[in-house]
Amino acid sequence: MGEKVANFTGVKNLEVAAWRYPRKMTVMELGPNLFQFNIPNPDDKERIIEGGPWMIDSQMLLLNRWSEGIEENYGAFVTAPLWVQIWNLLVHWLTKEVGRKIGAVFKEVKEVLIPQTKGKEGRHLKILDLTDLSKPLLRGTMLELTGLSNG
Repeated sequence: MGEKVANFTGVKNLEVAAWRYPRKMTVMELGPNLFQFNIPNPDDKERIIEGGPWMIDSQMLLLNRWSEGIEENYGAFVTAPLWVQIWNLLVHWLTKEVGRKIGAVFKEVKEVLIPQTKGKEGRHLKILDLTDLSKPLLRGTMLELTGLSNG
């Protein structure tokens, strides 16, 4: 999915380097912006699939495990992991549990990080969530936290 059609050679070269040269990986172009990556080594495959999000030429590369007919299933390529930052939280709300509760507005929270920096930079959470890219992304959204506790 994307406004620009990705160049096959560019995709192959960039991902091979970004993925640290997985052994015996092959890439096949199935259509515009649709590629099949065959990664024989299970450790490489898991590291690459779980290591995203991945970008190619300012566009997100969505990865899914192969299954018959997936190339025709639009819904298989609309969910992606994105990092979301939650700023200006009270100090007692800087917990992973609160991050999971705030992250409930997304499809699924995969991870919550509490940056360990000093000053105002430390008053935020980072949430890795699964986001539905078929819907517009919200920027600068305000959430009402009334009644939210960290327990």
